[in-house]
Amino acid sequence: MFVPSGQSIPSGVVQNFNATLNDWIVGSPVGQPGDPTPINIDANTLVFGINVGVGSGWGATFRGFVDNVTARWGNDEVHANFEPDPPAFMCANVLLDNFNRADTTRGLGRNWTGATNTYRIASNRVQPFTTADTIFWNAQPRVFGADQAACVTLAQIDPNGKHHTLILKAQSVTNYARGMILVSYDAPARQVIVETVEPGQSGWITRLTVPVAFNNGDVLGARALADGSVRVYRNGVQIGTATTSPFFVNRGGRIGVWFHQTSGALFDDFGGGNTTP
Repeated sequence: MFVPSGQSIPSGVVQNFNATLNDWIVGSPVGQPGDPTPINIDANTLVFGINVGVGSGWGATFRGFVDNVTARWGNDEVHANFEPDPPAFMCANVLLDNFNRADTTRGLGRNWTGATNTYRIASNRVQPFTTADTIFWNAQPRVFGADQAACVTLAQIDPNGKHHTLILKAQSVTNYARGMILVSYDAPARQVIVETVEPGQSGWITRLTVPVAFNNGDVLGARALADGSVRVYRNGVQIGTATTSPFFVNRGGRIGVWFHQTSGALFDDFGGGNTTP
């Protein structure tokens, strides 16, 4: 703790380097002989920022660097690796279906397979029914490689919907238990969840949860890579990375969507295919 002049006599640095913020709040840390008395702070003290540096008392020449800093405050966490922002992930540039065609009572057309009768086209967008199940892109090449991507525009988010979902690396269009990756926006919880299932596994395993709020018109994107990792994107900006399991390493599969019990939603502009890591 640095004590400026006018706050305590003497001023200077309270040299206690292993104290937590809570230790300072409850007033337990003491410094070295001759250090000033710590300033009293409490749970209502305003924190303006965090500084990362070498500290004080160094009299010689020094050049140092910090990297990969994590600041955690309650459930909030911020990371900084001081790298230039990578180019935005533009999955929508590989547009597979914009749904700009006549309305349907049920079904999306021949380029889709799976439970297509649980969705319909409405005003150039797709509306899922309450019974909406898994559907998969069915035009050649159908099965994409071990590095693949998918994205969809959440034209209208169902505020009660937990499963505005992309599917990646699906091993079957009729039996999800054969293996697939789900990347879902859960609107009530305002979070994205990455889940996986594979043969012999009982139920779904959650691989990642990212607190984030999507708005109508935002794009949910994901890359499932050959190393088994999954990168999640909001409007082309990466918001999280999940590690899955060896089952998905060097494995390709189908891509699609699953808007389970999300009948108040509309989606548009489905894209994806093979990608680079």
